[in-house]
Amino acid sequence: MNNQNSFNLLQYIKKIGVEEKILTNFIPNQENLFTIVYSQTTSIPYSNLNFQVDRTNYNMDLDSIFERLVLNSQGGICFELQELVYWVLIKLGYDVQRIFSEVIEFKTPDVYHPFHELLVVKIQDDYFIIDIGFGFNGLRYPMKVNFQQPGEITLLYGEEYQLEVKDDKYIVNLKIHDKWVGLYDFFKQNDKDLPVFYNQEEFNRIYNQFVTEKLVIGIRDHFVIIGKLTTHGRFGYQILRNEKIYQSVEFKYGLKTFFKRYDNEQEFSNDVKRDFPQAFDEKNFHILISTTPYQGTLNESNKKTYY
Repeated sequence: MNNQNSFNLLQYIKKIGVEEKILTNFIPNQENLFTIVYSQTTSIPYSNLNFQVDRTNYNMDLDSIFERLVLNSQGGICFELQELVYWVLIKLGYDVQRIFSEVIEFKTPDVYHPFHELLVVKIQDDYFIIDIGFGFNGLRYPMKVNFQQPGEITLLYGEEYQLEVKDDKYIVNLKIHDKWVGLYDFFKQNDKDLPVFYNQEEFNRIYNQFVTEKLVIGIRDHFVIIGKLTTHGRFGYQILRNEKIYQSVEFKYGLKTFFKRYDNEQEFSNDVKRDFPQAFDEKNFHILISTTPYQGTLNESNKKTYY
């Protein structure tokens, strides 16, 4: 890694389309937090295509993430997207903590897989959950929460979220067709009404477990997602590898406004390349579809997707 590929805050700000003047006498307040989070969610797509092809050679240090997502304009998995904004916010003076959650859709009986990274930012006495890496179903803005009691928040019409507070954990839900659907849960501290926070060493351990886990992990082994949030919703492409299903979907204000299932891989590839020209690696796509997915038993609940 040479110096020209190392992390640069100004390049990041330009990449997400924020005016450079935000860095002049920067104040780590709520307004600037919302600007940075929203701008990244609508600028840098989610993609786990390249990761599924070659996950063992993925470095998760900041410079490597910066090179892939900012300089090379690739999409990233949740660990990459969250770590990028984590270090940006740290360098800008925010109080940021990592938490790790288990995606409810991918739960495996008797095994806890905390493989979805979230961030918690504290500004004075207020807490905000940041999740910009949940496929293209992430939070477009920081979600203000009170960890002592349940609450609901609307980030955009049709994008309503809920925090459930249990004795030992928290659950984040999304409203779909007027019903609350669980997205992920994470543990509470034993002696405080706060989530369990994780340091860099623990991040490294969990990420390594995610890469090497022998059981099937849906988002690592089966589902391929390329997409991002838009001004009024979200749009992206999906592959269900075991079923050889290729499809695209768009939501506006919580309503599905477009859906297409493809008859052949090349038509799908052409459309993804058109809409995500830099984030889509056509060579890796053909490698992926020519190889057999990691085999194991997916739960019935894992065979559907809310993205």
